[in-house]
Amino acid sequence: MPPANQNSETRVVTETPKILIVDDEEIIGDILRRRFERLGFDVIIALGGRQAMNFLEHHTPALVVCDAILQDEVASNEVLDATRHLHPNAKFVVMSGHLRTDEALSFITGRDISLFIKKPFSSLSSVVTQLADLLERNPTL
Repeated sequence: MPPANQNSETRVVTETPKILIVDDEEIIGDILRRRFERLGFDVIIALGGRQAMNFLEHHTPALVVCDAILQDEVASNEVLDATRHLHPNAKFVVMSGHLRTDEALSFITGRDISLFIKKPFSSLSSVVTQLADLLERNPTL
């Protein structure tokens, strides 16, 4: 886990938690991957639900960051269900630029989702800090 520190951008990681980023927009995954790799995390990008499912079958993520609307045959709710079934301790974050606030609340309600992030990001540093903080609060990973 990254040790608690005032500035999440300078945290040192002693273990290497895996982060799975699921987004069909490659640039979003690349931006997040670069930030988290600088913090010492092991980041995998899945360019859709099918790739995410393959990763989940063979690896244990500490955090899954998934776009709410995926363009392939595997929907984000299926990725969430597989994550909960295979890796119940993993944190699951949904991000979307397509959902309005009421739709986002409806999507999240009744599901075990740790955080919702609106795209485009208003502050990438803030998003990275929020996600890193989620990992710190999960001592079992």
